[in-house]
Amino acid sequence: MADMADRLTLGDVVCLLAPRNARRDSGGTTRIGAFMVASGLGFTVWARLVLGRNWSGRIAINVGQQLVRTGPYRWIRHPIYTGGCAALGHKIRVEEHWLMREFGDQYREYRRSSWRLVPFVL
Repeated sequence: MADMADRLTLGDVVCLLAPRNARRDSGGTTRIGAFMVASGLGFTVWARLVLGRNWSGRIAINVGQQLVRTGPYRWIRHPIYTGGCAALGHKIRVEEHWLMREFGDQYREYRRSSWRLVPFVL
């Protein structure tokens, strides 16, 4: 049985691949977005495969676990998250574009009074 982390990841993938406003998007933006999502998810899958038996759905050090420094881990300590962020980053930009288009000044004011993702950071 898949643990909660696996199910959430699968749910995130479904949301990324089927944005609710895709029908209103231009073809070029949709292709760029699809490329970014596919690249980010591909990077995430590559990182997960390189981990092999060292991967766990929970934050833990397993018996016999080894430090992996090959594949994407040569350059990045957390490439699974990096790939996910790359995919989600585009989705956020597209969503912000549509919210601005739909709500105009009301959304601009909301943006000035709120954080995009992490308070005091982003």
